[in-house]
Amino acid sequence: MLVCVLLTWADPRVVRASCGLKLPPRSTILNEFRRPPCPRCAGQRGIDYATSAGSELDSVARGRVSFAGQVAGTLYVVVDTGSVRVTHGGLQAIAVETGEMVARGQVVGTAGPVTYIGVRRGDWYVDPLACGVRRTRLVAEGDRDPHR
Repeated sequence: MLVCVLLTWADPRVVRASCGLKLPPRSTILNEFRRPPCPRCAGQRGIDYATSAGSELDSVARGRVSFAGQVAGTLYVVVDTGSVRVTHGGLQAIAVETGEMVARGQVVGTAGPVTYIGVRRGDWYVDPLACGVRRTRLVAEGDRDPHR
């Protein structure tokens, strides 16, 4: 049993712990992550969010910008956290440069109508929702102010 657990945990395609991402809290997901069956097979390697075109796009991770530029007509910013690489795609403009350190929540560009967030651990894409930081607070029954 222990061997099976260790093998599953060691597989980079399986994410058990948080990657420290701060995903958009109230954004509509247009396309969910669908892991491809092989590295070059078809699949949805991240999440597409509906965003307000022209709004500021914040980095969902802290790390060093490993790429900021255009691929096939689409603007991307990739942040390397040291454990995963996080891709922010679908930008209208880029506000950071390759090599720059960014904080989680720092503006990295201007969003288009759809923003893509993808996460890679090594050569494998992982579900960004499995990496997201979700802050949950229990609220007692009858508590009228859940934000205090």
